[in-house]
Amino acid sequence: MIFSSFLGNGSNAGNPGMKFDASSNKLGINGVGTPSYELDVAGDIGLNEYIYHKGDDDTFIQFTDDLINIEVGEKQMIKLEQAGTNKIILNNGQADVDLQVKSKGNANIFRTDAFNNSVYFGANAGAGNDNSFWV
Repeated sequence: MIFSSFLGNGSNAGNPGMKFDASSNKLGINGVGTPSYELDVAGDIGLNEYIYHKGDDDTFIQFTDDLINIEVGEKQMIKLEQAGTNKIILNNGQADVDLQVKSKGNANIFRTDAFNNSVYFGANAGAGNDNSFWV
C-alpha cells in the first residue's frame, strides 16, 4: 500500500512533495518518488542542533553557530570551529583517545598515544615512557 501526499512546490518533475511507502516503511521528501532509504530527502535538511544515534544518547553530532562537535561514548572526538581561530581539534576533551592514520602497507603510519603523550611514525609504541616523539 502506498500513500502519497502532494505538498511540493511544483518543481519535483511529477513526483510528490512527500511520499510514504507503507509496504517498505520508507518516506521520500521533496520529489523522491521511490525512496531508497527509510528517510530519503532530495535537497537540503535544516535542523536545530543535534543528530543522535538512537538508543545511544552519548553519541551525537552537535551543530551550533560556527561549530560542529562529534562525540562518541561521551568523548569529544572531533571539534570543527570557526570562531576567529579556524581550528580542527581532535580529542578536545583531553581524554585517553589515540589517533591512528593508516597507509596501504602500514597500520600505524602515524599514531598518537594519548595516555603516554607520545607521537609515533611507522610504529604504535616506543621504548620507555621518556620519549615523546619517535621517527
